[in-house]
Amino acid sequence: MVGFIQGFSIYLLTPTALTSVQWTLRVNNSPVSGWENLQNSPGVANLYREDFSDLRVRIPASGVVDVLITNLNANGPWTVGGRIQGWYHPPEAESNRYGTI
Repeated sequence: MVGFIQGFSIYLLTPTALTSVQWTLRVNNSPVSGWENLQNSPGVANLYREDFSDLRVRIPASGVVDVLITNLNANGPWTVGGRIQGWYHPPEAESNRYGTI
């Protein structure tokens, strides 16, 4: 199966002014260009959340997708996470529809 990442969201529960967290979207342990080292805005909130859409990141056959989250200030613990949205399909369906990519 091959796929596409269409959406990516990051969140951080109850950040303080000292909270500094970084998110990196990865495919096969490599950062996706443009979606690495995303950081939260400074400030105090009940929830920090950012949603990104229309990424159009192609995932190769048997690709592994993950989000690397790094605590940059060694404070915490923080409740953090990421959400990846997209779809997958057989490579044959893609080449039948669009030709070889």
